[in-house]
Amino acid sequence: MNESRNTAPAAPPDTGVAGTKAPEAEGLPPAVAEFKEAGGKGFSLNDPFDENETFYFRNPTKADLALYVKAAGLRQKPKGAMERFACDCAIHPGPEELKARFKAAPALAASFQEEFMKRLGGSRFLTCEEVKRGERDGLPDQVNKALDSGKRVFRIADDFEDEEEFYFRRPGNKDQESFQTTAQIRQKPLVAMERISRDCAIHPDGKALIKRYQDQPALAMEIHEQLNKAMGGGRGFDAQDF
Repeated sequence: MNESRNTAPAAPPDTGVAGTKAPEAEGLPPAVAEFKEAGGKGFSLNDPFDENETFYFRNPTKADLALYVKAAGLRQKPKGAMERFACDCAIHPGPEELKARFKAAPALAASFQEEFMKRLGGSRFLTCEEVKRGERDGLPDQVNKALDSGKRVFRIADDFEDEEEFYFRRPGNKDQESFQTTAQIRQKPLVAMERISRDCAIHPDGKALIKRYQDQPALAMEIHEQLNKAMGGGRGFDAQDF
């Protein structure tokens, strides 16, 4: 994976005629208008608490997400990772002005991060449950074959996306060891999340899943979170003294 940092306002080379201004750029801040005229794609966020405040960002990329995951997870600096993510994608206000805003409003970067994740396929409401042995009607053929072979199969569902469902075999010790090697020793946690879900995928299959991650890389993070539950993680035990 290419993890080189992609800093705004990066955009494709300007192919327009010098001195012309695209009609859709009218009324935009100069930096945003220039970015659009050069063919850049981005989005704006209107501040619900200040009708005069609008933030403009380029669309985040998979490389941005990979750097964020590494900084937030391996380096244990989630706040700094979110702030760098926003600054790298910022068009207007620019990175330096955003840094000043973060000092005055330290949770602002987290608000931006939620929108970045949505645009990368994340911020979903996934659920995970084991498929029962007697449950066969309506299941994909690949899932029934996996059940017949004795595999434990888990369904990860997105109830807010047309009831979309993903099916995986339960990850084993070798899967987890491979994940830890890639994530911690090779320091590529996003790649590790993609690979463990690819290797355990039943339906859609691993190739289809990896293809989808190209446009929705944050989906790999959320699927991995659910697979981790299938392996016994993320239980959130209720501890009581006795």
